Amino acid sequence: MKRVGINVYLGPELTKFVDDKVECGFYPTANEVVRAALEAMRERECAFRSLRDSMDRDIDVGLAELDAGDTVAADRFERELSARSVRHRNAAG
Repeated sequence: MKRVGINVYLGPELTKFVDDKVECGFYPTANEVVRAALEAMRERECAFRSLRDSMDRDIDVGLAELDAGDTVAADRFERELSARSVRHRNAAG
């Protein structure tokens, strides 16, 4: 059975937050505030899932390299990581 809508109790604090967004004109209705919040939550969860999947792949690659004996000395790793961090910061502006 497909649900068309639901009623949700938000409590006084969140209700005030929603009402404030509508009163300020950011959203036309309370439904739009809640819909936007849920969409943002879905996007954040999707981004988190993507990041987690990417990290899992990187860990798998690292473990495979370790199993194959493909290792790097700690001081070289630290230099490469530091240089990568600087490049990333510079690219971010």
